[in-house]
Amino acid sequence: MPVAIRLAAALTVMLATLAPHGVRAAGDAVERPQAAAGTTRDDAAGPRSASRYEALARLAFHNGRLPDATAAQHSRLTLSIAAYGLDSPRTAKAMVALAQAELDQLRFLDAEALLLAAGRAAPPDPTQAAILIGLSRIAVARGEPDAAVRDAERAVGMQPHSAAALRALGAAYGADHRFEDAKRLLNQAIATDRADTSGPGNPDTARSLSQLGNLYLHADRFDDALAPLEEAAYLDRTLLDPNHPFVADDLHDLAIAEDGLKHPSLATQMLKQGLDILRRSGDQTSLRVAYCNLELARIERESGDTKDADTHFREGRHLLHTAEDSDRDREKRI
Repeated sequence: MPVAIRLAAALTVMLATLAPHGVRAAGDAVERPQAAAGTTRDDAAGPRSASRYEALARLAFHNGRLPDATAAQHSRLTLSIAAYGLDSPRTAKAMVALAQAELDQLRFLDAEALLLAAGRAAPPDPTQAAILIGLSRIAVARGEPDAAVRDAERAVGMQPHSAAALRALGAAYGADHRFEDAKRLLNQAIATDRADTSGPGNPDTARSLSQLGNLYLHADRFDDALAPLEEAAYLDRTLLDPNHPFVADDLHDLAIAEDGLKHPSLATQMLKQGLDILRRSGDQTSLRVAYCNLELARIERESGDTKDADTHFREGRHLLHTAEDSDRDREKRI
């Protein structure tokens, strides 16, 4: 699809998503800044109100309430568009923040629309780099390694010392079967994350460790995968809410490693723990639930438990088909 058409489509989807998920949706999940004591109407529509939504999004993310974090970022973007217009660098940053929230929920179509729209007005760095990182992640998820490598290499060119850019390029190289290059970059991203002394712990370190662990998983090097995946799980449990979806992701990945090491009972236990976490977080319909069910079905079938395997397989496939149908419906509205 030509770039101009893709951008027009992106803006259509982006604006459509703001209608049902704007200030009203965020107000259902978080306190409206307008209601804060001492806040005037003009102030509520300005940057202070947007900053409050940004803070609420961070809190919701930390507590594992990813839909609430997304709703708060929707409201921040709505206010930014009203105050500064679509072509403002501030609005571009708000679009990227919302896209990152969508990516946390594995909503790739919505994230791509926002990132493409943000590219029109984004300042050179670091917003443009963040856009490229997001697009690279989406390309990896879609099985498009060439596009993933192209975007991530551009991001690293803009920010050569950014752990997020290095992590994205490492993931892209892994998808392109460039194992040694990917391992080198991911270890560099981990070292950069560890050097960050901005707080008592850097949750981004877990993302880099998880990416390295997944690189080993895809190479069937299950022994090597365990250490980074276990450390990622420890960091997420320490720094985030125990029922955070990222903790469920860690258990999913560890289950694959343990199954590869011929520990199917332990793998099954981890996947069921992951599903329990997702249910407690209020997430019962996402792609994460689908992936856990499908992995559980595979292990159960190999262990001879066909009845439970059939149940989990049906649930996983149903959720995948639902997500695919939802994406097709959104594309038809462009």
